[in-house]
Amino acid sequence: MRELGPVRLAASAEGFPSPFTRSGPGVARAVKPELVAPGGNFAVTEIAGNPKWIRNDPNLGEPTLNYNFASEGPLRAVCGTSYAAAQVSHIAARMESTLRSQFETVPSQNLIRALLVSSAEVQEDSKRLFEDNQSDLLSTVGYGRPSVEFCWSSRNRVVLLAQDEVPHRSFHVYSLVVPSDFIKESGERSISVSLAYDPPTRISRQDYIATSMWLEIFGGLTTEQLIEYKSKYEGDQEPPTVPKGNQLEFSPRRNQISTSTIQKRSWSSNQGTIFRNRVDPNGNSTLHVLVGCRPRFPDPSGEDTQKYALVVTLEHENMGINIYQQIVNRVRTRARLLANS
Repeated sequence: MRELGPVRLAASAEGFPSPFTRSGPGVARAVKPELVAPGGNFAVTEIAGNPKWIRNDPNLGEPTLNYNFASEGPLRAVCGTSYAAAQVSHIAARMESTLRSQFETVPSQNLIRALLVSSAEVQEDSKRLFEDNQSDLLSTVGYGRPSVEFCWSSRNRVVLLAQDEVPHRSFHVYSLVVPSDFIKESGERSISVSLAYDPPTRISRQDYIATSMWLEIFGGLTTEQLIEYKSKYEGDQEPPTVPKGNQLEFSPRRNQISTSTIQKRSWSSNQGTIFRNRVDPNGNSTLHVLVGCRPRFPDPSGEDTQKYALVVTLEHENMGINIYQQIVNRVRTRARLLANS
């Protein structure tokens, strides 16, 4: 009878952070890491009563080419954050290629970063591990794992993209009509808003980044009311507030991610209660996204605007709801009205 060796156990369960993963927060308490991907796992065993890490277990590592292929074979199993980074880079490259072919122009790095974060999801196992402690969750898994499959629109998913630049001490307003089917039909539904920007930096300053941007999501207001709200804003101060009843409860909170150059806020529910008392006679509701910019110190290059990208995603689990076509029709109608006015 053959004697079995020491039992090896995976150090982390499937879907949980690896034991060697990096954690944040980053500079000025920015969200770090922003994204995660598989990078392998350690094994642990007990020898003579002492636990021991096994860092190269072939059943737990990520497959890669082997430089000692002549004697050990063409592949080997490895662990490390560098291998996770390669997977995210691969997804970013596929996004860049698709965006380039669709829009016949080179997409900005901000748009690729915003789309990556928009597609990311935090696994339920990680949420349970931190018992929904948002700060610890952000510092360990960031916004989650990106996926090419969740980057593009389908019948029950709409992905809206925008690129622009906002003057310092000002903000932009985006208006989106949410279709009635999205609100009233049963099933899980979600909305996410992702912002990415690339401010100048100075490592010699405590502020680090020259400009900071923020985003807020509101309901139950007209564009005219928001324009009036905007006229009272002076960008050297904290962004002004509106009545709490109009501030939609997206997470994480704005102040948890406001120092990050990639920000994502989202909402999900199996009911449309967030739109209660905020629908028009047709059952639709209007969301407004405000994207603001505030300088922290003079831009070294002398610029007085900040480039950014914004991605808004609406998704409903009911495949029978064609929210994509409903939103596209509304956008086309509005474009015709603008063209004729």
